[in-house]
Amino acid sequence: MEGGALDANCFYFNHDQVNNHHPYLSTGKILSDKQCDTIIEGAKDWAAPIIHGTGMQNESYTNTEIGHCYVNEEWIWLYDHLTLAARDLNRTAWQFQVTGTFECIDIIKYTAPGGGMKWHHDLHTGGPSTAARKLNMIVQLSDPDDYEGGELQMFCPGWGNDNDGEIFTVPKDRGIMYVMPTYIYHRVQPVTQGVRHSLVTYCHGHHFQ
Repeated sequence: MEGGALDANCFYFNHDQVNNHHPYLSTGKILSDKQCDTIIEGAKDWAAPIIHGTGMQNESYTNTEIGHCYVNEEWIWLYDHLTLAARDLNRTAWQFQVTGTFECIDIIKYTAPGGGMKWHHDLHTGGPSTAARKLNMIVQLSDPDDYEGGELQMFCPGWGNDNDGEIFTVPKDRGIMYVMPTYIYHRVQPVTQGVRHSLVTYCHGHHFQ
């Protein structure tokens, strides 16, 4: 597989479930540049990534910090705005049963040299809330001129934009949200210059059957 192999024992997505649907969809530009700046500046409690429910450092990340936009009066508009858009895409594509967003919004800061994240999925990765994750919601917050490298990539055979059609490299356009099922493997390539910020949160629901 181009760009590094996935673990041979990894859980590939259920082809029967997604063959007739996109493994990812985009909202188009959902946040203005000013809103992206406000979110980056307003995130609190920056720290090294940990594995949910364990307190252990998440070694899938390199040279990365995570801050939070908590559910409060300052940020409730953001939760409502992103969740509504993700639900609209869900009705169009997957029709999963989703009930809401039950984890705080994470703002992830990848710093050169090497800030990135290895191949992973976000379903059942530690703690009870992660087992109920149905959809990833990822927004590019940084101006693409502010960094080099740091490409978000998804492993989705048949839907990729690489030579083999396996890996989809997400455009770096600012303020666009990509939504995908939480069982889709994805990674962030190392940032080679500058700093990249992204927003990550989830739609939750009853466990996949």
